[in-house]
Amino acid sequence: MEDRGISQAQLSRGTGIPPRTIGDWKKLGTNPGSDKIACICDFLGISTDYLLTGKEKSSSPLRDDELELLQYYNALPVRDQGKILGQLAELTKGAAIPREGTA
Repeated sequence: MEDRGISQAQLSRGTGIPPRTIGDWKKLGTNPGSDKIACICDFLGISTDYLLTGKEKSSSPLRDDELELLQYYNALPVRDQGKILGQLAELTKGAAIPREGTA
């Protein structure tokens, strides 16, 4: 909470969890139940994986090389992005390109 600048009172108001309960977790060193964890994650806008482990699960269906291509593409001005798309279309003429939702 502290690293996000959220007080116990704000967490309580945002989740509906009584302030005393939140205080007890901290004071007694206990952990909230799974129902409370879900409320806390929703309020903080984080996944349960991140809350429990400090790490996000990778949810990207893209491979590393595909992500790299997107990073380069997104770094280009819009005009140049259009040029790249045109060049790719030319290079792949005749190739079977799966359309979104049909793969």
